[in-house]
Amino acid sequence: MLGPLEVRGPEGPVSIRGRHHPKILALLLDAANQTVPVDKLVEALWEGDPPVTGTRQAQNIAAGLRRQLGPAGARLERVGLGYRLAVRAEELDLLRCKRLEALARDHLAAGRLEPASQALTEALREWRGPSLAGMSGRRLDTVGHRLDEYRLRLLEARIDVDLRLGRRDMLVAELRRLVADHPRHERFTAQLMVVLYRCGRTPEALRAFAELGERLAEELGVEPGAEVRDLHTAILRGELRPGPAPAPAAPETRPVVPVMLPPDNPVFSGRLAPLQALHALLGEPAPGLATVTGTGGVGKTTLAVRWALEVAERFPDGQLYLNLRGFDPHSEPMAPAEGLRLLLAALGVPPQRTHTDPGTLLSLYRSLIADRAVLVVLDNARDAEQVRPLLPGGPRTFTVVTSRNRLSGLVAAQGARPVPLDLLTPGEATGLLEARLGKQRIADEPEAVDRIVESSGGLPLALAVVAARAATRADFSLAAVAAQLDGGLDGFEGEEPATDVRSVLSWSYRALSPAAARMFRLLGLHPGADFSAPAAAGLAAVSHREARRLLRELAAAHLLAEGAPGRFTFHDLLRDYAGELAAEHEDDAARREAVRRLLDHYLCTFNLAADLASPSRDPLPMPPEHPDAVPERFDDHVEGVRWVKAELSNLLAAANLAARTGFDAHVWPLVWPTTYFSPRVGGRPGGVETLELALAVATRNGDTTGRVQVHRLLHWHFLYIGRLGEADRHLARALDLCDETGVRALRPRIHRSFGILRGRQGRFADALDHSRRGLRIFREIGHPNGEAAMLNAIGWYQLQLGRTDEAFEHCRRSLERCEALDDWSGQGIALDSLASVQHVRGRHGEAVAMFHRAIDRFERAYDHPNQADSLERLTEVHRSTGDLSAARDVWLRRIGVLEYFDPHGAAEARGRLREFA
Repeated sequence: MLGPLEVRGPEGPVSIRGRHHPKILALLLDAANQTVPVDKLVEALWEGDPPVTGTRQAQNIAAGLRRQLGPAGARLERVGLGYRLAVRAEELDLLRCKRLEALARDHLAAGRLEPASQALTEALREWRGPSLAGMSGRRLDTVGHRLDEYRLRLLEARIDVDLRLGRRDMLVAELRRLVADHPRHERFTAQLMVVLYRCGRTPEALRAFAELGERLAEELGVEPGAEVRDLHTAILRGELRPGPAPAPAAPETRPVVPVMLPPDNPVFSGRLAPLQALHALLGEPAPGLATVTGTGGVGKTTLAVRWALEVAERFPDGQLYLNLRGFDPHSEPMAPAEGLRLLLAALGVPPQRTHTDPGTLLSLYRSLIADRAVLVVLDNARDAEQVRPLLPGGPRTFTVVTSRNRLSGLVAAQGARPVPLDLLTPGEATGLLEARLGKQRIADEPEAVDRIVESSGGLPLALAVVAARAATRADFSLAAVAAQLDGGLDGFEGEEPATDVRSVLSWSYRALSPAAARMFRLLGLHPGADFSAPAAAGLAAVSHREARRLLRELAAAHLLAEGAPGRFTFHDLLRDYAGELAAEHEDDAARREAVRRLLDHYLCTFNLAADLASPSRDPLPMPPEHPDAVPERFDDHVEGVRWVKAELSNLLAAANLAARTGFDAHVWPLVWPTTYFSPRVGGRPGGVETLELALAVATRNGDTTGRVQVHRLLHWHFLYIGRLGEADRHLARALDLCDETGVRALRPRIHRSFGILRGRQGRFADALDHSRRGLRIFREIGHPNGEAAMLNAIGWYQLQLGRTDEAFEHCRRSLERCEALDDWSGQGIALDSLASVQHVRGRHGEAVAMFHRAIDRFERAYDHPNQADSLERLTEVHRSTGDLSAARDVWLRRIGVLEYFDPHGAAEARGRLREFA
């Protein structure tokens, strides 16, 4: 076996023919004098995919092998459901080798070094080349590799004995050759260092250590083991002394069946979806590798252990568990070599066999379980590099890795199946509390339970801390327990680091790069529910590219979640933690500058977006731009409108932040888009509380323009919700302020708004009067966009008063001006008005053509509300002519447009489809 498989009889070589016969012979010789179950033979012959008749074929092959062995075939016996080949020690090279090894051990125990060296030398002569050379198959490869590892251990033992005999010069050449052949085998390098040092060649010994370190770092990303490092230190200090040689390796033993899984959590609750996802992976082809990832305290270990215990019976050869200490406050992450030694120890490998290089350890580990059904749980991994050297790779193994990092490298390179673990749903969180506190106590105080669930943000660890507090103080009501959670993270302090939410989160934070840690802290200042990379860039004063890199690092560590492509959000408790860190590590000036940059980012970017989306609007006043502001740029108006839609809630939150932090000049400009612009993108006007706050800030600072604009915003707010009286009051106050202070530029805008309000009230003559007054002022101040808008308004109200000819002329002039200004939305409004005039005149064909042109302009402008209005009016044209089919088609198109910005309106429109039957 110790070379190409050869069989010799009394008369010379015996040829073993057939595809499978040599394989069965090799497997039986490897287990000489022991019974090998027939199912093991079947599995080895067909490598896990046997034919239906596999057992019968294996029995036939064994019978054929018995015949080929001639008289010795009688030694191949059928024993129960297996086979045993009886072999005497002198008849098999492997057994002869082990007998010589045992003899060497006896000599060493008696202090007879020379006979021990001779016995080991004779044992090594049994090898004629790589073990089982020329034979292939997963099981046979494993056997051959194990035997070659055995040879290396015998070599180590013989060299140790020769060192004790003082044979230094003769060993240098041999060890140099062995190091070249086995560059990651640390033991050979250590022996070479010793012999070189004792030959007085200390620089060469130190160079051998350096070369080993370079190889391990480059190929495995690890450093030499403790034994070699200690030897290096001893050489440097001149402390190396001759010592007793280690005993030769112990004889081969069968690995034990490890059962290392931690105990189950008796109050495990929920998590059905990720459990099912893991169960489903067992039925998939190799690789058997899954990653369970999520933020600290989300229950990754609990889930992995629960699943592992549920499926343990499917892995009868053992269940391995290793805490890799990837995020441990008291210890460094476990080195792969240390992990391999622990796994090998659990598999029954003696300690003296594990004092070798990481590459050899990995080969031994994978060899031992290559053909075994073993479950491996690698818990709390730092990154993919820490995990890769610990993956078994056998066809019957399955590995689960848990980590706070995403471990994308394992998914990409090793084909791992990701099972991300999210926060608990409210139902799952309530179920967890029920499991820990009992259903009755939960049912007695449902409102308190809701407060606890909301405060915890669905983080299992936070819920467990609160539940433990409630369980140990049964005399406390849950309402009293919930009241303790109003202080943020202080309400989730545990009695030890592993159960203290702040401490657990800090382990992830401390693993970040300095730049990512700073970004995390500053993001605690962001007031909104989510944010983009450009907003984070503005906050931290870095480039957009750098911001994306840092956000990816934070998301990979599960300190952020990418809820939608390019948009990130915090878990509530993580947001609190980031805010605490900002207060602790950033001084007042740094925090204030960061807030200023963020406000400038939002205001600058909105102006850029609105310039593209609504070119006829008046630009908002900009405070002096901070030199580090990083506004977002857009290629076209569509991108601008989409940005406004995505950022409406953040703009409102930023306005409130500006008011709280004393950036008064930012307040009303940031509120503006949340009220005036939001209906266009499907939002709702900003909250009246924020508008009143903005009015108070503008009044306090004597900002007349701000007061006028906020009154206009309040008018729009109340007009939108149908409270016309209050809308009228705020608009009148805005006009009075303009008259009192001489702010002329805003008066035509107010007249335009009055026209819309009076039109809503059915007072078309008053609406026409305000529109004419607005037109006159726009002309006086030289505002072509405003003039075009007021010409159309005049035409529209003339149409309502029955003056179709005047209406057509004013709307035609408005269209000409909008075309000259490249104002697509303005063109659409004018065309819509002209189409309405033609419809009233009974010129339905012209009306239909103009409505289609208007709808096209609105689509180009990404102006969905006006597009929906034109589609509604076009529907009425088709209905008036009796063409219900065309009316239905247009109405369906209107529903599609409404879906974008007004789902409620779309539902109502869908309910009216029966009108077109």
